[in-house]
Amino acid sequence: MGPDGTIYAGNWDFAVYAIDRDGILLWEFEANDFIYSSPAIGPDGSVYFGCGDHSLYALNRNGLLKWVFPTGDWIDSSPAVGADGTIYFGSWDGYVYALSPDGGLLWEYFTGSIVFSSPAVAADGTIYIGAGNRLLALAPDGSLLWDRTTGGLVDSSPALGASDRLYVASGDHALYAINAQNGTVIWSYPTGDRVFSSPAIAANGDIYITSRDGFLHSISPAGVLNWTESVGAASDSSPLIGTDGTVYVGSRDKNLYAFAGGSAAAATAWPSFRAGRARDGRVPSSFTRWMESYDLAHSDSGGTADPNGNTPSHLLAYALGGSPTVMDRSILPSVGDGFFYFRQDLAKGDLIYQPQFSSDLESWHDIPHELVGAATAVQQRKSPLPTNRDHGFFRLWVGQKQ
Repeated sequence: MGPDGTIYAGNWDFAVYAIDRDGILLWEFEANDFIYSSPAIGPDGSVYFGCGDHSLYALNRNGLLKWVFPTGDWIDSSPAVGADGTIYFGSWDGYVYALSPDGGLLWEYFTGSIVFSSPAVAADGTIYIGAGNRLLALAPDGSLLWDRTTGGLVDSSPALGASDRLYVASGDHALYAINAQNGTVIWSYPTGDRVFSSPAIAANGDIYITSRDGFLHSISPAGVLNWTESVGAASDSSPLIGTDGTVYVGSRDKNLYAFAGGSAAAATAWPSFRAGRARDGRVPSSFTRWMESYDLAHSDSGGTADPNGNTPSHLLAYALGGSPTVMDRSILPSVGDGFFYFRQDLAKGDLIYQPQFSSDLESWHDIPHELVGAATAVQQRKSPLPTNRDHGFFRLWVGQKQ
């Protein structure tokens, strides 16, 4: 899902579809073969997906083709996008590839096995991916850090937990907890059948995974079973954890199930298949990570301040690449009387101003805005605050016109 709520999905009918939050088709793109790979969304809205014609495709946000990168075999692996925009994926030709956002090859690593698994990317740029019956850890430059052999094919995609823990399932029926730094197995938990699903990790450390044994398994951080629940039939569906802790999973009995979980998803770089709840296949670039990069801390009064003592209303200056001590603070946004207010400088005609809302600091959605008062050189505009939310976050996105 894109930051504006657009849903992207590929199909065996050779097409990728973009559907808005109301279920209306925005566009479709026809490739040359089946699409098993799940799309990833780049920082600029580009859509990346693998295809049965041996190629990785890149589309712009409007569904127009940007470029195609050929490999030597099918691409079932779903691409992952690193914090710097690098695209990682595997192919049945045995290679793991790293491409630049313009489609140029940065490096390739030969695994010697079919790569069906989709990569997970850690905050430090390490890439974790299954190949054959092994789990590999690759450095951002493509060099091998370690590999770990399991008793079956690793078609599952890894998930990253807290305290340098990595979780992945194998065709030997087991879920593994692995030390992400050196590949050492911490524990393994046996399910009743092969596992193609990828684990999902909750904030309390519990791990959820389905198996072809027909159950959803909840496992503690120590590798001990919390509970199992039937999903009616074999399941390859990777669990999704909602903001309230509800765990959603599909089944081959053609039903979607929802179970009460213990907590929301873990706040790690890759807590489940395709990263966060939006499943956009990208290392999160949330407001929280942005604040941490400036060493921001909570003050005694409960507000937020940066190292120079600036107040929360001035933090946007950092996002715009400036300094709160020199920027004109009159353009900074504010909230009051049920509206989100901001000012638009018409003299800067090459800029787009777009207020956005988020409930989780990961997925941001454009919200409408209107003029307040008369049109002047610096317009005041406002957006109504959502009335059906008990919490939320707002930001003013400012960018160059294309």
